[in-house]
Amino acid sequence: MGWSCTLTADHDIEEKDIDQLVEKLPSELQSCFPGMRPSKQGWGWSCATDIRKPEGRKIAISGAYFSVAHAKPMVGFIRRGLTKLGYKMRTSRIHG
Repeated sequence: MGWSCTLTADHDIEEKDIDQLVEKLPSELQSCFPGMRPSKQGWGWSCATDIRKPEGRKIAISGAYFSVAHAKPMVGFIRRGLTKLGYKMRTSRIHG
């Protein structure tokens, strides 16, 4: 079983902004596996958690049960980063 969380902004989230934030991830959020770095896929970014490509004003962050320790730190990092980029953010609670 995994977990998920959705962040909602006041306006459409740009994919380039998420690219920028993923590049700045601290080492502990880059991967659950030593030596691996985030990678962009067709659906989004694979890192310590999965970050889906934005869909309008929403972006989903999720992961498998073994990544639950990264849930709050990742959601917080992305939320703070988007706020610094000028988005007004709302966070759903982490489910799972």
